[in-house]
Amino acid sequence: MSEVVTDDRRERYLALRSSFLDRFVANATEAGVGQFVVVGGGYSGGSTFGPTRWWQVPSGPAMDKALVEDGFQVESPTRFILAKGAKLAEEELFHLLRSARSLASPGTRLAIC
Repeated sequence: MSEVVTDDRRERYLALRSSFLDRFVANATEAGVGQFVVVGGGYSGGSTFGPTRWWQVPSGPAMDKALVEDGFQVESPTRFILAKGAKLAEEELFHLLRSARSLASPGTRLAIC
């Protein structure tokens, strides 16, 4: 039998998740990271963090090609945000992680929440 998630627990989870992502982005911008990729949606707080480039892309086989065609700089440190990672099928998650790794330069980080 699955556990019922109450509205209160959901609200607390969403507040903690938002706080984590806001800190993840704020720390990155303070460190000089200038590009962020939100995979699959689920985070909209990025516009409040100064001069940065943001991409919101669907997960899938063409993610890396689409980013590079849109000006993504492979040689620049990046923050990837996978905001719905727990909901992905295992094969899709592995493909996504391989794609992110192929685009990662030193200093790149990934948040999964």
